[in-house]
Amino acid sequence: VNAVPVFVDIHPGFSDGLLGLVTRGTIGRFEKVSLEIPLAPTEPYREPFDGEIAEANWFAQSGAWSVANGTYNNATVQTTNVTLLPPDIGPMPEQIQSFTFRVRMLNPYSGPGNLVGVVFHHQDRRDYAEVVFSPTGVAQVRRIQGFGIQTLATASYAGRPRTWFDVKFELVSLNSISVSVDGQQLFKEVSTGDKFSGRFGLIRHWAPGKFDDAWWDRGVF
Repeated sequence: VNAVPVFVDIHPGFSDGLLGLVTRGTIGRFEKVSLEIPLAPTEPYREPFDGEIAEANWFAQSGAWSVANGTYNNATVQTTNVTLLPPDIGPMPEQIQSFTFRVRMLNPYSGPGNLVGVVFHHQDRRDYAEVVFSPTGVAQVRRIQGFGIQTLATASYAGRPRTWFDVKFELVSLNSISVSVDGQQLFKEVSTGDKFSGRFGLIRHWAPGKFDDAWWDRGVF
């Protein structure tokens, strides 16, 4: 209760049935109900960025990432800044052939080179893949190796500056991805050329960015 253990290793003898909430002799209010099973990364992970614990759990690679006003932010304007999901979410074990990652993002800038997006296949700062979104309405899947950038796919979307949009990133197989924005599919089973490895998270280029409601789940939905 309030982060203090009250009952530890109690065995009531029940092996099935339903779990819920109860009141006795009073009215009650409940909020922020969650169920956690410590089997990550095989169980869903969801982060609304409403507390400092998120800032501590995510693994910032570069730039000043912080949680403020219910969003995860990077206020610096540099070439590239990356932050990765908590270590128990990635890298992916071999038995996970597919997963879905959802996140909301906002780009306050308006230039074609001001990008926010999702990073994956992340091995180090010069070996990763990304899906990035320009506020001019252009989305790209790119592979970065060394100092080279290879564009694997390009699509248009209703992008504009200072407007939140919802991204759904799906690892369809160990080397292909699908991506949707606000429910509209932009990329379908784009081959990345590599078997999925490394970790994944958020990325931005030459722009500050805001992110919210990060949600990882096993399988494709």
